Amino acid sequence: MIGQQGGDLHYLGTLPMKHLPSIGETSSTGEVEGLDGIYVVDGACLPFLSEKSHTLTIMANTDRI
Repeated sequence: MIGQQGGDLHYLGTLPMKHLPSIGETSSTGEVEGLDGIYVVDGACLPFLSEKSHTLTIMANTDRI
């Protein structure tokens, strides 16, 4: 998907965080199942975002991980 000029896009959920992750999903520590030592700490691991600004949510999750 290509966004409008001057707009922004926030992809999320491409590597969703799950309690029991399958290949290509992340654990609660952000580690990608099937890729030992690879961690995701951005919006890709969040299953959904609120309509409010999500910058602090992503920053808090990054700090937690």
